[in-house]
Amino acid sequence: IFIAEINGRTTGAGNEVAVQCDIRYAGPGAKLSQLEVGFGLLPGTGGLQFLVSLVGRARALEYILSARSVDAFEAAAIGWVNRAFESEEKLKAATTELAERIAAFPKQGLAAIKSRVNVQKPTEQEIFG
Repeated sequence: IFIAEINGRTTGAGNEVAVQCDIRYAGPGAKLSQLEVGFGLLPGTGGLQFLVSLVGRARALEYILSARSVDAFEAAAIGWVNRAFESEEKLKAATTELAERIAAFPKQGLAAIKSRVNVQKPTEQEIFG
């Protein structure tokens, strides 16, 4: 289980790593974006697909094509991160509490749940041909 604690600039490849984490918490200093379009580049580490699954196709395109940054609270409102915190102290406390709680459960159960959650739903193309 991977938990991202974000409280600074998380752009480009950094954001691509963050969106691939299972859970993302963000603090008051968080700024998330995909800036590659400004350099004529394509995000290349799989982050595009993860961002689409988090915020939806239209929103992902809006943020990726505009290279606009979002703060923790906007990111939480649209599903880019799970939760936003008003202070670094609350962010750290919540992240630690969650990690400790998850770590207390049997690893086999955690692995089985994560495996089931990660099973991809069929796409419209697969359903309708």
